Amino acid sequence: MRRLVIAACLCCLAGSGLAAPAARPAPAAVLTFERDSEVPREDPQPLIEPLVARTLAASGNWVSLEAHTDDHGSRELNLALGQRRLDALERELALKGVPIQHIRCINHGEEAAERGIRPDPRIEIRIEKIGY
Repeated sequence: MRRLVIAACLCCLAGSGLAAPAARPAPAAVLTFERDSEVPREDPQPLIEPLVARTLAASGNWVSLEAHTDDHGSRELNLALGQRRLDALERELALKGVPIQHIRCINHGEEAAERGIRPDPRIEIRIEKIGY
């Protein structure tokens, strides 16, 4: 089952009565892409192997994948491209043993690029604890 989570930016939460999210850990890894490409700039295997080991090392660990694109192309194109990148990486992590229910995918599209935050196309990968 495909899960798609589109994150709200902090400016969208302002005045909404919703609390800002807690501080998040820095990315454990960043996988970068050429513009308009689904192919990573570097071989992802050296990044994936330690992430899988860390995720499986303790119960309650999960992987957060956050796709970002640049401001080139339409919003629809960027969301579709980000989703294809997420799907491929999620599939790879699942094949290596990470339970699919422990993988969260967030597709930011180009919103972060519009705010001037790291405009390079990438997936930021974080290992986080599942909160109960």
